[in-house]
Amino acid sequence: EGLEVIGYQSFMGCTSLKTVNFPSTLKEIDVQAFWECRSLTSLYIPAGLTSIAQNASAAFAYCGSLTSIEVEEGNPYYMTVEDCTGLVYYNPKAIQYELVRGYGSSITLPEQVYALQGYSLSGMPDLQDIYCYVTHDNVGWNASNFDGTDLTNTVLHVRGELLNSLKEKFADIGFKDIVALSDLSQPVEIDDICYLLDITFPWLVIYLIGVVLIILSSWIAKLWAGRKRRAKAK
Repeated sequence: EGLEVIGYQSFMGCTSLKTVNFPSTLKEIDVQAFWECRSLTSLYIPAGLTSIAQNASAAFAYCGSLTSIEVEEGNPYYMTVEDCTGLVYYNPKAIQYELVRGYGSSITLPEQVYALQGYSLSGMPDLQDIYCYVTHDNVGWNASNFDGTDLTNTVLHVRGELLNSLKEKFADIGFKDIVALSDLSQPVEIDDICYLLDITFPWLVIYLIGVVLIILSSWIAKLWAGRKRRAKAK
């Protein structure tokens, strides 16, 4: 207890590390902290942990042996979603959900989780299927998301209406195949309360600022008009 930050490359390359118990006081996991911890099997994310290094600096890149990730209730940014085998992050700046780290031989991505952070599916020797329920083709995946994963054994399942466009878009990534989803029933959706708050709050602030500016300009105009009248009266 008392530890707030796990620093830069703290456990990088600890290939025999299997489990980690994070203290409730932990707030941040820094750049490449658990990079290539290939034997790590489980993670428990406390409610106070709100910053995990991502993309090129991903904290959990190449942790391909993970079988379980849990998030303590009350965490404002990180979550696990039923039927989605991975850690999900709500990005308040981009207003989107992102997969931080996937695990297992089969990954399911609900409609809202269309962004993959860098190395989120890296070093996964047993990855066989990715079921993607995204309803548009604006999916910015690239080879770095899958670095160290043999995709010649991996089939990507997408909605039928997106099949041709995503086949073309992902031609260079190297999937074994890209096929249409046989079951279109949507996995459990993510609660969009955070999303709505981030959409409405900025506009509410802008609206209130606008109202204040209108009232202020009206008051200044009346004050200026009163001074002009008094000047003419003199």
